[in-house]
Amino acid sequence: GDEGVVITDVDPQSDAADKGLKAGDVILQIAGVAVSDPSGLAAGVKKAMDGAKTDKDTVKVLMQVKSGDQTRFVALSLTRSKA
Repeated sequence: GDEGVVITDVDPQSDAADKGLKAGDVILQIAGVAVSDPSGLAAGVKKAMDGAKTDKDTVKVLMQVKSGDQTRFVALSLTRSKA
């Protein structure tokens, strides 16, 4: 369909891999933002990072992910980039 962004690769050492995300899964929503293309995914990540009430380098973000016939919510830890 035309909703969501397909995951093409998952770092085996990442929190995403630990939570069971894999290539072929589809991200439907991140931080309450519906995702239909990569720019929507970036907007959701930015919202999660901007809305974090912490100065830590890592924030938790809730994502809605479709794996096969099942849809589930996954809380991932994202690391702030140090620019």
